[in-house]
Amino acid sequence: GWSSQGYTAPAPAMTWVWQIFLGLEYLHRRPLLHRDVKPQNVLLTHGSRAKLTDFGVSRLAGTSDGVFTFGTPPGTPMYIAPEVVREGVRYGPRADLFSYAALVLVTLTGGWWNGGEPIPPCASFDPKNGDRLEKLLDNWRVMKRAIEDPATEGVKPLPSEDAKAFVLSLTYREDADWELHDLSHEFVRQHPFMREAV
Repeated sequence: GWSSQGYTAPAPAMTWVWQIFLGLEYLHRRPLLHRDVKPQNVLLTHGSRAKLTDFGVSRLAGTSDGVFTFGTPPGTPMYIAPEVVREGVRYGPRADLFSYAALVLVTLTGGWWNGGEPIPPCASFDPKNGDRLEKLLDNWRVMKRAIEDPATEGVKPLPSEDAKAFVLSLTYREDADWELHDLSHEFVRQHPFMREAV
């Protein structure tokens, strides 16, 4: 947690990362999309076990039709996958895995402060002003910069090369073929970073 010396990941952080993934995997097999994975939606039990909560914008389906039910995309700006921002574009569990990777970054580094205005919730965006939502299409670039150049972005570095590769692999959206990359639950389970967590 945070102290006068800055942020240090709590000792059970890797265990929590694993437990949150298991919860997400369980939801996806039901099939249920969480659509708002972020640290604020994780609670710790008395035994320090991490549990996903807040299913208010979840969708009972293997994929979402991309329709903005309330006029804006579901999710939280710094954690939302770019595909969720594009109205009418179908998306599935990979969008939750993007958010999960952002959660991993924040859990292990403490996140970052850009010194500017906090990004407002998606629900406060005016759907007639596409410019504001368009900014969220670049979330993957924000994540990439935070991993590759943490000092410039005001983020502590991730603890290992495996952690960097893991977060980059789940947030990669650089070319039109990103959907062809293996981002299955099995990929996540077998990644060297996740094997450290078990």
